[in-house]
Amino acid sequence: SVNLVIAFFLFGAVFWIHGVPETTTSVDSVAKCVMAVRADETPRECRSTDPVAPAMVAGIKAGDTVTAFNDTPITSYKQLQKLIRSHPDSQVALTVRRDGRVVHLTATTSVNQLPALDGSTASVKVGYLGIVPTQEQVSKGAVYTLGQMGGYTKDTVAALGKLPVRLWGVAKAVVGVEDRDPNSPMSVVGVGRV
Repeated sequence: SVNLVIAFFLFGAVFWIHGVPETTTSVDSVAKCVMAVRADETPRECRSTDPVAPAMVAGIKAGDTVTAFNDTPITSYKQLQKLIRSHPDSQVALTVRRDGRVVHLTATTSVNQLPALDGSTASVKVGYLGIVPTQEQVSKGAVYTLGQMGGYTKDTVAALGKLPVRLWGVAKAVVGVEDRDPNSPMSVVGVGRV
């Protein structure tokens, strides 16, 4: 149990020092074209029949930081994403910071089929600009780290609490009393077979 406590604190220290990935309002890359994206689909290359992405037409470049959308100051990528999605097929004014100077751009968003933001596998028709944001590692401090570690600890204890019941189910499946639950624990050999 001492080793578990040491591991817990080491993991917490790494989590605190290294930080968590956070999406920024800086542009990492600009899409070349508009293509429907579904959660269950693998990305493909642009085709000659695909329209050029609005961000590419507007002149947005990798490294730009979006600071305003239709005169609304932008403070997070989530906010920017919601604004873009809520303006399908609309002319929008963008302000970006590029190499230390302010640049005003105009873009006409398109309508695109994209994954919903609610965590489901549904696709929705929304406004589309065609930018990919950068991600940075951000340290959130001790309070955030302790909260996250507490959540991880709670989830681990809950999973360990269910383990004996799941093992009992495996034992019943081994002797043929019932079919094996596909979500039951398996050995390294079983994982290798899968």
